[in-house]
Amino acid sequence: MNTEALNPNALRFRNFGGALLVVWLGTSVQLACADTRIDVFTDGAITAPEIPRTQIRLWNLAKPDELNATTPRYPPNPEMAQVQAKAWLASAEGKAFLLKMREAQKGLEVMYQCGVSRIPAIAFDNCRFVVYGTTDIAAAVQDYDQYRETHRAAE
Repeated sequence: MNTEALNPNALRFRNFGGALLVVWLGTSVQLACADTRIDVFTDGAITAPEIPRTQIRLWNLAKPDELNATTPRYPPNPEMAQVQAKAWLASAEGKAFLLKMREAQKGLEVMYQCGVSRIPAIAFDNCRFVVYGTTDIAAAVQDYDQYRETHRAAE
């Protein structure tokens, strides 16, 4: 389907890798009509738009450092620090910390698996396409669409 704007407040229909993407220009509400996954890699918290039938995974790669800043301070004596650290890690708070840290580290794992080399980045199509330099999902979708249309025309 061709990209078409009916008027400044109309809906825009876009071909998104076999999916139909509708962008409401007046409010920036976006809709997708096929199953899509987008991975967003950044070094801070962002909010993703709601896009039906689209899974947007936000990976805040600064989260591990943020979590580390919440750990208790230990005495300079290594033996005392070790005892206190073991006790804290065995506590409910320490166990919750470890779960949060494992979850926070998943973003780095996914980034490595995708071959993403820097942030911010937004990956599409199981990381086959990556848009670097932005966390603006709508702008990245436009870049992704343009890339696919250009390369589809070249085939």
